[in-house]
Amino acid sequence: MSFYGLTTKLEELNKEKERIVETTTIASISYLPVHLGIVKAKILSLAEEKPEWGIKVLEGENSKILEIENRLKIDVPLEHWDNFLTIFKDSKLDSDYLNLRTILNEHLKEVIEDDMKELRKKLKPALFEMFNDKQFKLLDNTINAWKTWFKISSYKTRENKGPVISQERKKKDIQSLYGKLLREYGDDKGNLEMLSIDIVENHILSAFDIFKDYDFLYGTRILSHQDRVPLIFEAMIDTALNVSQSIYVGNEEVLDKIEEREKLVKRVGNVLYPVGESFSFKFFRVFKDAVEDAVTDKEEEK
Repeated sequence: MSFYGLTTKLEELNKEKERIVETTTIASISYLPVHLGIVKAKILSLAEEKPEWGIKVLEGENSKILEIENRLKIDVPLEHWDNFLTIFKDSKLDSDYLNLRTILNEHLKEVIEDDMKELRKKLKPALFEMFNDKQFKLLDNTINAWKTWFKISSYKTRENKGPVISQERKKKDIQSLYGKLLREYGDDKGNLEMLSIDIVENHILSAFDIFKDYDFLYGTRILSHQDRVPLIFEAMIDTALNVSQSIYVGNEEVLDKIEEREKLVKRVGNVLYPVGESFSFKFFRVFKDAVEDAVTDKEEEK
């Protein structure tokens, strides 16, 4: 035999050996419902190789055996056959071929839907965590300090659009925002993922339509009356997470006294602003004294 003929013969023998090995090493599985995930994983692995596979269903005394070409053999007890068929959705296994790619596509849909459920589930706690982050708590402390020193006549938070979340209705407003976000992005995996990331990482949220019409993300606007002097305290965090605070004062004498006594605030017309982001707790006491003194001085003049 020539060298070429010998080489060809050896190649044919190697191929025959590989075919025999493949045939004799066919994977066999005994199916039970608890094995559903394992069996599905093996079938999906085949689906990634090629879409269509030859199949046989062999009838046994107490079981049925599904053979997928020379790659996989699954022995299914008769009482579990209907459960086993759930892997194949609408396929009846009554032909010689089965398109496993359709099963792969269905699996991918299930995976995406599971991801969506997980994203929706995590969104609400992420919102509550964001609105209880450090800067929001610091603003809450300042707002609560105002409420301690001055009586609340009414809330004006919702006037002029107001923030997305009001401090006085924090929990209810977060619940409402969660519902709006689900209606807007609940079926949009890409936007829902980006939204969740931006919330967790405290990124600017104004890129999302629900937030575009708002100047402020969180805060309050409180009307108070101290010795008949109207005061409007406003404390907000905008959509870029910047803090702003101000006090409108409906009395010129009060404003003049504050300018005399306190250097850590600035006056623009009838509005006071802190030097820095926030009014100090000490300032509220000074401010209240200034209101009382201005009113007393006015009454004494009469």
